[in-house]
Amino acid sequence: MSDNEHREIKFADELVAPLLDGEKEATVRYDGFRGVGVGDTLLGTTTDGTPFAELEITRTATVLAVEAHDVIEVFGAKYSSTCPEDVIKSLNKHYDESIGPGTTVQVLVYEVQNRLDTNY
Repeated sequence: MSDNEHREIKFADELVAPLLDGEKEATVRYDGFRGVGVGDTLLGTTTDGTPFAELEITRTATVLAVEAHDVIEVFGAKYSSTCPEDVIKSLNKHYDESIGPGTTVQVLVYEVQNRLDTNY
């Protein structure tokens, strides 16, 4: 990804406030974020496309869904899951595809660089 390109990354509306408050520092994605690397900036948007923050990627890993929780812990990022099953359950809530323990996912850890929407 080029330095000037801002890819968009959507978050469910209920995740925006925890993300902006520093309570959520990682996301696990099933598709669309391969090729994103450390130092890249993503434009965080709500489900309706409203931008709320620029997020700088600080860590990334491609792993099996069952491994995502452990990777987030190794990275030292704040995330709401308490076990691998919580991560998989959350993924299945947000994707139409069936995500299982052996599904390949991307873990992205980020820092909020620029807060764009003060409504949260």
